[in-house]
Amino acid sequence: MSLKEYIFNYTYNESLIYMENFMMNYFTPYITEKINIIEDFNIYLFTPKKIGKYSDILLIFCNQNDICCEFYSVIPDNIFNYILNLKCTIIIWNYKGYGLIKGFTTFGSIDKDVDILSNYIKNNFSKYKIIVHGFSIGGYSSIKLTQKLSKCVDNVVLICDRTFSDIKDIVKGFSFGGILTLIYNIIFPKWYFKYRNVEKFISLPCDKKLIIFDAKDTIINYRNGSLVYGLTKKYYTDIVKPFLNKYNKHYTLLKNFKELSEDITELKDKISKDSKRSVDIFIKKLHKNIINNKFEEFFMFFIIFGYPFHKSKTISLNNDNIKENYIFIPYIIKQILTKNSKLFSEKLKKFLSVMNFLFIKFNLNCNLNEDDIFQCNYKNYENRDKVFNMELNHINELKKYLGSVHRVYCGHTGELEKKDFMSIINLLKNNKYI
Repeated sequence: MSLKEYIFNYTYNESLIYMENFMMNYFTPYITEKINIIEDFNIYLFTPKKIGKYSDILLIFCNQNDICCEFYSVIPDNIFNYILNLKCTIIIWNYKGYGLIKGFTTFGSIDKDVDILSNYIKNNFSKYKIIVHGFSIGGYSSIKLTQKLSKCVDNVVLICDRTFSDIKDIVKGFSFGGILTLIYNIIFPKWYFKYRNVEKFISLPCDKKLIIFDAKDTIINYRNGSLVYGLTKKYYTDIVKPFLNKYNKHYTLLKNFKELSEDITELKDKISKDSKRSVDIFIKKLHKNIINNKFEEFFMFFIIFGYPFHKSKTISLNNDNIKENYIFIPYIIKQILTKNSKLFSEKLKKFLSVMNFLFIKFNLNCNLNEDDIFQCNYKNYENRDKVFNMELNHINELKKYLGSVHRVYCGHTGELEKKDFMSIINLLKNNKYI
């Protein structure tokens, strides 16, 4: 009888016991132990049989909420691929109600489990470098665990993988989100605010945190409930809005966003025939957001990230990476307003000029006056460094909120690809963590 047949022909508990026994012998490069820390809380500890270059690293994996960790022994392609490739010491654990653990998972029960686990790690692995990887709801437990470990262990890095900013924000992304949000507000009192991830994540050191997000995630919606969106909104409120208040007369000119829908629709059909790809992408994104009346969202990502022009999946907020992404934007706008000028209505030209002005003022130091910026009177892209200097304060502030960000394309329940694992490992290496 195959393992699959066994699982589907026996009771849930019998299957779990079988999978647990299988797991204890499945990961052959490791010595696998089940450790009962207290009643109804145990961990699986994987220790490499051979001492290697990552032997001083402990990786703690915090699970999603719809699977018990025993299943990793019977699913051939899963997140364990990259974890196992590190050949470091590994801890995985189940929430209440999963596997053979009794009870029911709540944020309160996760908090208690995290307290127990952090004490165990502090007493047994305090000299190790620690990586805490949390997937989905595991993002909550991983942030909480990292907060606790940071107080007693010197080296802790956090990976939040396709996780949420606030449960209420996830609800907004569903069908009938408005009604569900109202129900949520009635059922859960205000103290539920303490289960938000945003403020906790910001409080952690910026050079030791990484977010993995997926723009096509349909469970934790990228534009509502995702952690990267929640952090960006917080940054927008804390940093960008005071800036816009300073330049309110310019920002007010952008508010009549909906009036541009006819102009932008006509332009979209013309522009792609004879324009560079970067211009085509920009106009299509602008068109989509104008038609859907999502100016605030578009502008928020535009002014902070130069959205949507990241050339690479990994956004590591260092000066070299940022220069390539940020300084490219004014030259796209310049091309639109000069080489493609005849295709644009005066309203659209004004809109793009003002948006470009605010982008440059917020992101870049330059010697140009207001008229030069509005007239796109700056040199060729090749000489960009002579025209613009990075506003380091802005970049450093953004790093406090986001750390590093890695984009994937597999949906919420899809498995990360090998190149994603390698990017994560390379990011840890570049930060001199492993």
